[in-house]
Amino acid sequence: SQSAWGDTGRAFISPDSNPNVISTEFELLGEQNTGDPDTLANFIDWTVAEAPAAHYALIMWDHGSGLQGFNYDDMDGTTSDHMTTPELVEVLSAPNRPDFDVVAFDACLMAMAEVGFSLAQHTEVFVASQEVVGADGYDYTTLFEVLEEHPQTIGAEALATGFVDSYQEQYEGDFWGWDTQSAISTSGYGLLLETLGEFVDAALSGTDQDIDLLRDARADAITYDISFLRDLGSFVDPVADSDLVSE
Repeated sequence: SQSAWGDTGRAFISPDSNPNVISTEFELLGEQNTGDPDTLANFIDWTVAEAPAAHYALIMWDHGSGLQGFNYDDMDGTTSDHMTTPELVEVLSAPNRPDFDVVAFDACLMAMAEVGFSLAQHTEVFVASQEVVGADGYDYTTLFEVLEEHPQTIGAEALATGFVDSYQEQYEGDFWGWDTQSAISTSGYGLLLETLGEFVDAALSGTDQDIDLLRDARADAITYDISFLRDLGSFVDPVADSDLVSE
């Protein structure tokens, strides 16, 4: 119902039953840099002003590369830009911004412990994929099904679980191994940081044999599409279970 446009628009999505026509009328904003945190900040502020609510969720959609960043803006002929986790935290930390029940990444490689810990003060549940995601991203026709069933009472964990269920239904068994979506309660990140600190302190006081064991565990740990990103559990478990670790 609206002529094709090639830059940026924003709108409240209007429901319709015709898959061949987009009934929503978008407010056109011109070209926006999705790698600029101010673009996200303006979107959040507009949303809160236009549709104030008791509960909010935020989905970041675009390319992701774990610790290196996300929301890459590199297809418009201008200088490439992207957002970083510290920039996202700065946006969410502003005193006029709401806390989010769920922050999700429809993007590759973002379920890193460092990212989740950074967001722990700003969301109850963190949803992302450890590995690359499928080219189609989230299935937005099923992503919010849990809201249809219990719109007044659904909580953050149930909503996030619905995201994971939708994703698994879409990609389960895919030969590329894309079904690695997870929903993580951020209340556990404090204990994780404390435990990792104890692990590091023990490693720093270890023997040469301990260091060799750590190196072997690192080399054998599950890797992802970006090879320096490693699975934390598959690194720590062999060390914890080894009979060769010094007391």
